[in-house]
Amino acid sequence: DEYRRVIAAASELGMVDVVHDLLSKAREEGRETTHIHNAAISGFGKAGEWERSLEVLRKMPIGRDVVSYNAALSTCVANKASHQLPRLLEEMHQDKIRRNTITYNIIIQERAETKGLEAALRVLKDMDEVGVKKDSFTFSNLIAACQPTGNWEMAISLLQRMRFESIRPSNVPYSAAISVCERAGVWEPALELLKDMHTTGIKPSQITLSAAISAFRHQPKLTNAVKTFQFMKVMGDRFSKKTYGSLMSAYASQGYWQDALDLLAEMDLNEVRPNTVIIASILEACLKAHEENKALELFKRFRNLGLPIDASSYELALDACRRGEGMEYEAELLCEDMKKEPFGLSTRAYNMIITMGSNNWNRRLDLFDNMESLGLRRDAFSYQEAFRAAQEGGAWERGLELIEQMEKERVDGTAMTYVAAIDSVHESAPMEALRLFDTIKDRRSLIANDLVVAAALRACASAKDGKRALDIVNYVVSMGLPKTVPIYTAALAAVKTSEGEDVAMELFKEASNYIQDNEDSLDLSTIRNFRSNNVDLRQKLWKDTWKQINSAPVEIEPEGQFTERFSRPKEYETLAVSEVFGEEDKMDADDVIRNLQKEGLVELEDIENVPEEIGNSLEEEWEALEKLSEEEIEGEEGEEID
Repeated sequence: DEYRRVIAAASELGMVDVVHDLLSKAREEGRETTHIHNAAISGFGKAGEWERSLEVLRKMPIGRDVVSYNAALSTCVANKASHQLPRLLEEMHQDKIRRNTITYNIIIQERAETKGLEAALRVLKDMDEVGVKKDSFTFSNLIAACQPTGNWEMAISLLQRMRFESIRPSNVPYSAAISVCERAGVWEPALELLKDMHTTGIKPSQITLSAAISAFRHQPKLTNAVKTFQFMKVMGDRFSKKTYGSLMSAYASQGYWQDALDLLAEMDLNEVRPNTVIIASILEACLKAHEENKALELFKRFRNLGLPIDASSYELALDACRRGEGMEYEAELLCEDMKKEPFGLSTRAYNMIITMGSNNWNRRLDLFDNMESLGLRRDAFSYQEAFRAAQEGGAWERGLELIEQMEKERVDGTAMTYVAAIDSVHESAPMEALRLFDTIKDRRSLIANDLVVAAALRACASAKDGKRALDIVNYVVSMGLPKTVPIYTAALAAVKTSEGEDVAMELFKEASNYIQDNEDSLDLSTIRNFRSNNVDLRQKLWKDTWKQINSAPVEIEPEGQFTERFSRPKEYETLAVSEVFGEEDKMDADDVIRNLQKEGLVELEDIENVPEEIGNSLEEEWEALEKLSEEEIEGEEGEEID
């Protein structure tokens, strides 16, 4: 017992050599026991020496027991050596040692961390089949496994099963379940869990209440977050930084920067020094409220006061510069200051400097190139901005160089990185754009973003390869992913140039049904891609699809204007007619509208001053709209359209 206690104490202090010497001394004195070896296995594990733990286990001269194997299993899980578990469990089976509750709890923890909730639940099923008793830790580990996916329904279901199996829940599973609610962005279930704790007589710990405050940040006005904090005050709890941080994070999520400053003042009165997370939350609250100048002012004040500032706070201050106007010089000074900090200039901070050069694509590329000399590793966002700069400057050769460079540096791009990459070269080098798409098409997480697929389809249009476009669309469907308006729009642009009118018409009809079934939006570029060279066919096309178009929200994108969303504005109907019929027809708009009225497709009796001729130019159409009376260009709620 004396050896075991000393080994345990040395383990807590990370004194690996002492553990080794004590084990050797016990062996020399012939005082080796299973308990001493078990303590040594745990001791080496706590020091991160999992290989030595397994060596002790396998060289034990006396019988190993379930505690020996549990210590070894726990050591491997704690030190990210889960690949050793199958062999250990097999050795345990060969030694005819039965797994107990602790063994299964360790396996559940490992499965949850490496393979997710479903794998952890299968272990629970195994426990049921072999009749091993569950405990509170079993369910706490399973509930914690719900957090990555925010599966709060399963978390609550597991709590209910605990009661069914007569296992009294403690604060730990409740805290875990409330944290799952926070991850899922739902606050009502978290409130019900707190009420349930009160009903069953379980006093929530400060950790549980802090988790609840974090969950309540998703509630408008933060009523329950503040109430919970006040309740903790009444109970006489001395708040930790974590509790203050939970409420500060809630204030940040809603942009309540003044409340955040009041809370900071309260912390000062209670002699609780803020940490870097709390400081960053205050700055984040300012940005959420669009108070960029206040965020910069507070950042400088906190720094002058000697409060803890980390890279996140610098990045938030730079974000404030990025959002403001004429703050490029201020941002550069912040970067210079950040270089002098122990943590140094971060890639994320420098990326914001790149985005601030948005009016000069050459400067953005120069800043991107300069990252290597600064010792910064380029990430997906760095490349995304570089690709966008190349696209804006029409520098497609540079786009090709960037694609090659990104592959060489093994940067794992996001969906938007690949959209920017493909768009930077698709007009002049469409085959290279499609080659890039081929390298990522098996990655479902990227292809699930319809903008990536649409970018590839735009490359098909540039290559005048409608067949390849249809193949891509069919491939997306084969992966179980939906076809959306951006995909239909880009596909039609590719198909109409090379596959003939009939194929384009079938694709258009399919898109129309999708829009109607999914209540999606339709933009003018989609309509433009449905054009036919046959006037009669165009009129039939318009009549067949007008009901869907007329009932769906529509996006108009006039040149130089921000996108405005309308729901059947009368002036849109005029625009849409021109988009379908085209400039070459020079049709009289009044005649078109009368024909549509006869078909019972539109009701436009109250429109006045409709332009006599409608051409294909959006600029001309927009000028025509400006001639309409102010009353005619009001939205449905009387809100004037800018």
